[in-house]
Amino acid sequence: MLTRPEARAVVLDIVTSIAPDATQRTRLDDSTRLHEDAGLDSTDLLELAQRLTDRTGITIPEADYCELETVGRAARYLAASAAAA
Repeated sequence: MLTRPEARAVVLDIVTSIAPDATQRTRLDDSTRLHEDAGLDSTDLLELAQRLTDRTGITIPEADYCELETVGRAARYLAASAAAA
């Protein structure tokens, strides 16, 4: 099972690897909006979803991509999905 702190660490690690320049300028916390604050564009968000799936084994349906809006929301989604599996 993936806990929320573990899920948060995974999200932060992947976001940092996708957008290292943007994340160096922005302090990432649970309220960081991935598009507006961290600078991820739509392609980056798709890559984030795929990498989260690859890393956690949790499939993120396209209808749930809105759950990846912020670091905290993405972590909650992953932890809840892991608990429901």
